[in-house]
Amino acid sequence: MIEHEWVHLTGEQLSADPALVRAIERFQAPPGRAGDAAAAWLKERALRETSHIATYVLLVEGDVAGFYSLGMSEVELRSQHRKGISASHPRQGAVLILWLARAADAHVDAATILRHAVGIAQIGSRRVGAAVIAVDPFDAATEDYWRQHFGFRSSLTKRTDAARP
Repeated sequence: MIEHEWVHLTGEQLSADPALVRAIERFQAPPGRAGDAAAAWLKERALRETSHIATYVLLVEGDVAGFYSLGMSEVELRSQHRKGISASHPRQGAVLILWLARAADAHVDAATILRHAVGIAQIGSRRVGAAVIAVDPFDAATEDYWRQHFGFRSSLTKRTDAARP
């Protein structure tokens, strides 16, 4: 059986586990702008932003097979979507999936990582009263992927490509 575990990155966890830091440093996402940006974010920022962004890594036999990061936000919902959740106000609290990536050589797919992210997001949303789980796509192609493969819908919130400086 392949050994795997989800680890929530915290300052204490990172200080106590140098092998985890080395595994993060070895992480390589699939090639391309989105993959490069995700890997850079994990290596450079996730380790510093543990106080306000929740990042979970999937370790498989000591290597990072994938990760995601969650934060809090708000989205402006279309009236048809507000009706679906009985919300009277257009702006609603959201648990936001900021980053989600898998390793280039991992035998894990985005759906597996997304299922864990949604589970943790649901726990968080119940505790803080967030009405939706949203995705912050890297660019238009990533947005299309989330819509086509996982059924995410657009909100009225304006999207700015993460790829832009």
